[in-house]
Amino acid sequence: VSAPGPGGAETSVHLPPELVGRLGAVPGVARAEPYRTVETQSEFGTVLLTAVDGRRGRDASLYRFAEGGAEAVWSSVLGGAVIASEPLAYRAGLPPRGASLELQTDRGPHRFPVAAIYYDYSADRGGILMTLETYHQFWDDRSLTSIGVFVEPGQDLDEMAVRLRQALSGTGLQLVANRSLRQQALAIFDRTFAITDALRILAVVVAVIGIVSALMALTLERTRELATMQALGSTVAQLRRLILLETGLMGAVAGVLSWPIGLVLAAILVYVINLRSFGWTIRMELQAGVLAQALLLSLAAALSASIYPLRRLQQVEVAAALRQE
Repeated sequence: VSAPGPGGAETSVHLPPELVGRLGAVPGVARAEPYRTVETQSEFGTVLLTAVDGRRGRDASLYRFAEGGAEAVWSSVLGGAVIASEPLAYRAGLPPRGASLELQTDRGPHRFPVAAIYYDYSADRGGILMTLETYHQFWDDRSLTSIGVFVEPGQDLDEMAVRLRQALSGTGLQLVANRSLRQQALAIFDRTFAITDALRILAVVVAVIGIVSALMALTLERTRELATMQALGSTVAQLRRLILLETGLMGAVAGVLSWPIGLVLAAILVYVINLRSFGWTIRMELQAGVLAQALLLSLAAALSASIYPLRRLQQVEVAAALRQE
């Protein structure tokens, strides 16, 4: 739940705290969590500070680096520590463990220990997360930016959205389901990486052209050899199978070699290019289906490239080919 805007929850928005109780009282709501997002000054410039309800711990998969497990990290956060986003940690040069960060608070400068570094793709400049209790201890601001509503298991989300909008009637606030946000984010990512699919198709086309050229050169060089094999009794079908076997082996070798080369390129993209460009990394996951797809694609491209050389083979006259020097 937040104020309407193109960028989601805005830092200039001030929601009344009593909205948390109103939303928490809606039947089917398990809990309503308040959030406050503000811009604050740090020793590394302006950063985005998000204060959250400390009663719910965060999952271990959230953290890029952490001191201890998820429970130990959140225990430190409840004690006054903060967790920094990966872009901030990269641009500020924060070490994976044992870091601290000085922020300008309403009580003056204060250095907060950094208990963990978490994955974050929302802001390139980086952000900090702390509990609302810690935020209220050092800042006098008591307003909210947004509210997260968690429904009880088994509840229909569409029906719950209707109830919550009724509870918000007259406030002018918007309610967006997390499922909808996820779908929008994936759609944006798909549009962003559409050029990758185009480059993949282009690479396959170039590979097919290269294999056709290689096979045509080999066929011309082996014209007399193939003609000799035909003169000794080999049939065109046998020569066709021979060329298909050779082509398939070329495609298989290319597909197998693409695995380590692709992994190296992926590692460079994730841990070098993305990190330097945006300050964040994504998790590398090896999927057998993708590796098998690369091998099958290589085989299909190679076998498709053999169609034209095979047709040329059928048109060769044995006697004329044997006379070639």
